[in-house]
Amino acid sequence: MCMEDISRNTSENIKENNDISGNNDNGKIARIKELVKQLNDAAKKYYMEDTEIMSNLEYDALYDELSALEKETGMVMSNSPTVKVGYEVVSELPKEAHEHPMLSLDKTKDVGALASWLGGQKGVISWKMDGLTVVLTYENGEMIKAVTRGNGEIGEVITNNAKVFANVPHHIPYKGKLTIRGEAVIKYSDFNAINEKITDAESKYKNPRNLCSGSVRQLDNKITKERNVHFFAFNLVDGEDVDFHNSFKYQLDWLAQQGFTVVEHYLTDSAALPDKVRKFSEKITENDFPSDGLVLMLDDLAYGRSLGTTAKFPRNAMAFKWAVGYCALVVFQQFILPVSPMIIATSFTIFATYTRRMFPCLMTGALMLTCTPLRYLIVALRQLHIPQKLIVAISVTLRYFPAIREEIGYIRDAMKLRNIRGLDRLECTVMPLMVSATETAEELSAAAVTRGIENPARKTSAVSLRMPAADCIGMLAVFILLVLSYVVQ
Repeated sequence: MCMEDISRNTSENIKENNDISGNNDNGKIARIKELVKQLNDAAKKYYMEDTEIMSNLEYDALYDELSALEKETGMVMSNSPTVKVGYEVVSELPKEAHEHPMLSLDKTKDVGALASWLGGQKGVISWKMDGLTVVLTYENGEMIKAVTRGNGEIGEVITNNAKVFANVPHHIPYKGKLTIRGEAVIKYSDFNAINEKITDAESKYKNPRNLCSGSVRQLDNKITKERNVHFFAFNLVDGEDVDFHNSFKYQLDWLAQQGFTVVEHYLTDSAALPDKVRKFSEKITENDFPSDGLVLMLDDLAYGRSLGTTAKFPRNAMAFKWAVGYCALVVFQQFILPVSPMIIATSFTIFATYTRRMFPCLMTGALMLTCTPLRYLIVALRQLHIPQKLIVAISVTLRYFPAIREEIGYIRDAMKLRNIRGLDRLECTVMPLMVSATETAEELSAAAVTRGIENPARKTSAVSLRMPAADCIGMLAVFILLVLSYVVQ
């Protein structure tokens, strides 16, 4: 795992440095992280809570084991008890241009569009963390620089702060130049613990993202240390003389072998993508870290680079954003509901339960109205022997709202042309709309009667309705969702 001399560019050294499958090294790195946690927990109990969970002899034995493993592997975590952190206060955070500019990702909220973008390629799907993006640079196995994303081209140097992140390695086995990107985040549990210590309600922090942004950019890195910032690596920008087998997933796995905490990620294709998105979405309310979507990256590194970029986005990656309503629901459940009165919590539970049960029906109805011409729908309702009075009401209603929506557009255009503003807009909208709504209802009713919709005689139609296989599959899927909404609590 460790590259002894980067200047020797022989095939033997490259093979040694690129081999991330060594189970022995994997076990040693895992043991290092385990020992760091055990020793830090013991120190916290002893010095802050006046409780001893292990004897001095046991502590010293674990400390010596940790020191030996750190020397052997070349990896030292930032929160290791063997590291003496030197806190430093700076007067300002210097700015520095990124060697590789950071572009924003193109976004979609449609899983189908995401699968279409991936096409026949393999992709790596992972969390889109909601924190502050940081670029770390290592040389000779040691962190030498950390820079925030900034505007994508110029960021702020926060090297001293990054060295006190809770889970960033100070030293890594790889001795070449390494540049990686990741997200600095404050976990929900740490965010809540920090807010609990603040008695003034107005002074409490609003959300983990803003708190993390301020913590990472502190002038005093002792404050950063106290905020318990975590770093999740999500991209390898540059690694000298390492064969990554033309695979983005291999890069992420290799970073994990170097001691970095890497975002949860899975290799997928377009067929398996919807299921992967669903599994990620099920974990949102259970996660202890903030996220605002997913990222899909092409696994083929060479092909991804060949695509280049647009003026705004790289073409080798796409972000999937959760629907706004769903995110609002998660925020409400995480932060508002736990401190709400019992009557609000009970009402929300009832609302959420019945909304979940109604959603498959509403989804089916919306799809049907979008894809089915109204005349086909009326014929289908007659064949199902729906009462004629109900069919009349449905047909008039479904024609009524689109007509009103079109009329509202006309009214808005007229107000813009006449430069009508303020409260006058209300009057100029409501009055014409009331008149138009009445006239539209009368016209639609008259049209329905003229077409003989109330005629009791048997109706005939040139439309031949049938149930194709796609519709059968769709109805089956909706039925399964409906059953699950009642079974799953």
